[in-house]
Amino acid sequence: MKLPPLVAQMGRHEKDIRNHFKNRMTFRGSAPEFAGPLVLVGFFNRTGSTLLANYLRGLDHASGFKEYLNGGLVIKRSERYGLKSFPDYFRHGESRNQAAGHMHGYKAGWNQIHMLLRCGIDRMYEDGIRVVHISRRDVVAQAVSLSIARQTAQWTSEHTGREGVEPEYDANQLSHLIQSCYDAENRIRMLSQMFGLPYHPVVYEDLVDNPQQVMAGVGTFLGRDLSAWEPAEVALKRQASARNAEWKERYISEAREVLRKPGRGGGKKNNAKDTAD
Repeated sequence: MKLPPLVAQMGRHEKDIRNHFKNRMTFRGSAPEFAGPLVLVGFFNRTGSTLLANYLRGLDHASGFKEYLNGGLVIKRSERYGLKSFPDYFRHGESRNQAAGHMHGYKAGWNQIHMLLRCGIDRMYEDGIRVVHISRRDVVAQAVSLSIARQTAQWTSEHTGREGVEPEYDANQLSHLIQSCYDAENRIRMLSQMFGLPYHPVVYEDLVDNPQQVMAGVGTFLGRDLSAWEPAEVALKRQASARNAEWKERYISEAREVLRKPGRGGGKKNNAKDTAD
């Protein structure tokens, strides 16, 4: 059966990790080794995943929720701690947090979620994988932020970035990034549906505007009472500037003009009478 590229691709992180562990990637046990679920923050770049991860990491009996599934970091930590297989990597993470009910989570892009499923890591946990998926309602602003971050290498307010780099506006690049944002979001949804992963959506703008309500919903999904939770002050600062707003408005204005022109539907000319589905 040929699967659509939406879920069939192997990401660069998995390729790097497989090259390191060779044939020691898959969990082959007959029973789970850990109670509870493996909690993942499903994300794509510039969706506010770092803010959500900080909130989750700040809960009692919680840790992780960093990009510990990135290939370079997996290899570095495995070499440091003498871990011989990919399942060992998760055993090491769980061994550092022995308290009952402790939650050690990870941030994961769609291809990293696919990697965990492909390697049977979900079978190491009694309750499999649970996905808290954060996305952004304003995808144009997300693409603008991503374009600037890629050019400056300043991914958070804690990063210094490249000195002397002046980001350049590129409408075609922004269109490509907007499509990438939608693709990544849909891939996480699709994988969750295909594998029956419990799934809880979080919208970045709602998390910023009403963190207590959003986190209460996350708590219910994870089986925790967060009704009295209040956000602690985080070191991260919002990076959006006047440039972000200017690029967003410029892109929308230019796109609107293109869409108003005849023959810009994106498909072949069709003289047949329009019909509604």
